[in-house]
Amino acid sequence: MKALAAIRVQKIKSLSTIRAAEAHGRRLDEASKRRVDKSRSSLNLASSQYSPDTPLALEGAYKAFKKATGAAEGKGSAIMAHMMAVISPEILAEAGDPRDPNNPKVRALFDQAQAWAQAEFGEESLIAARLDVDEAGAGVVDLFVCPTAMQAGGRGRKPKLTISVKSGLEAVAAKNGNKRSYSAIQDSWGDWASHHIDHRLQRGKPKRETMRQHVHADLFRERVEELNQRQDELDQRERELERCEKKAEIRAKKAINVGFTACARDEISIIRPDSKSPWEIRYSPELPDDRRQYLIETFDGFTGVIVRVIRTIMNMLKQQNVAVKDYAATLKQDDDDAYDLGWSDGPTL
Repeated sequence: MKALAAIRVQKIKSLSTIRAAEAHGRRLDEASKRRVDKSRSSLNLASSQYSPDTPLALEGAYKAFKKATGAAEGKGSAIMAHMMAVISPEILAEAGDPRDPNNPKVRALFDQAQAWAQAEFGEESLIAARLDVDEAGAGVVDLFVCPTAMQAGGRGRKPKLTISVKSGLEAVAAKNGNKRSYSAIQDSWGDWASHHIDHRLQRGKPKRETMRQHVHADLFRERVEELNQRQDELDQRERELERCEKKAEIRAKKAINVGFTACARDEISIIRPDSKSPWEIRYSPELPDDRRQYLIETFDGFTGVIVRVIRTIMNMLKQQNVAVKDYAATLKQDDDDAYDLGWSDGPTL
């Protein structure tokens, strides 16, 4: 039996989208007419600390949240996150009907999904939650969350509390080993579900093992595959970014090391033609063509970093009355005849 947990996140950027989500929760939209068993709609679970008497009133709850917290909307940023906390329905079925709101595992999923959101994004951030049992799918809790962060006012204005989905996801990433935010949030929910719902639950992998088997309760049926495809693309992009960042880090380190080596050998110099011009690398006229071409290709894309690092080292040496070549002679050379300048704690990085 599969026992998987997963999170899907959609950013909401307008009140009209909040109203559309509310209409679906109230079963007033076209999608509900096509696939909802309205005889069961009254069994759906819903909760909102900002609209306790009418928890499906999402727009009203959002406005009450803003009034209670004083949080402002960020210009051009998402105003809410729609998070879908998912676990395998098979776990729920062990305690009864996975669409029975009185099933203790269903109740645990509903309660713990909310507890997780408040633990990760702050108690005030959870606007509303919903678990639908009038559709074919099961094991999904819709969470509507407004993470906040203090934002600098600028131009003498005081910092203000601002809705920031981006900052909320980054905070989760920081707490989970500085991973990319979408990987971190998967780990976070997987760990929480394992500890608080069923110990067998583990972080689900992308679409291949989770959402393909489950119909989400707040998406139009024809958009489920689109959501899955987008998640696959995000996963692939995340892996590619990690590889590219590692390659860029290696190239940057090499460029800095080679740059300092070349400077110590008088193959290049860092100059500024005049006070209004930027600093630049000047190649020695005595440099062989093949060496010049090698340096140009190595420095490509990293000229600014190389200039800043070398200038900082030169200034440091000047203050200490140390000759560049004397300093270079004390440094360890690697196999590429480049100096190890300490990438992690260099003076300008």
